[in-house]
Amino acid sequence: MNGLVRTKSGPFNIEDAIPLDEAEEKFRMKEFQDILIPLDTAVSHLPFVNVTYEQAKDLSHGKLIYSNENSIVYTDQNHSERLRAYDPNGQFVGIVQNQQDLGGFKPEKIFYSSPQTRNL
Repeated sequence: MNGLVRTKSGPFNIEDAIPLDEAEEKFRMKEFQDILIPLDTAVSHLPFVNVTYEQAKDLSHGKLIYSNENSIVYTDQNHSERLRAYDPNGQFVGIVQNQQDLGGFKPEKIFYSSPQTRNL
């Protein structure tokens, strides 16, 4: 074999790729917003859970959050080990681990900055 070309990886296809020099030029010209894809696209295969703003903040501080019927809306697949978490505005919080034995969710990879801190 002389070469190998990966044509797909998860939700990403080679048809959606752009040449590196084009990407570099977009970044140089500060026109990169139109080529960026949402962060959570890479984990779109995971089920999701909605959390309150307070819980999103707690996750971003490394805290375990506890589920209750007023604060978390589960998907049909809420027994999954890993889930995507979203705040009430639909902003991706990160990936959480379902800790059924503790009755909550543990932060795994969190990318969240609360709405209050983003504007500082």
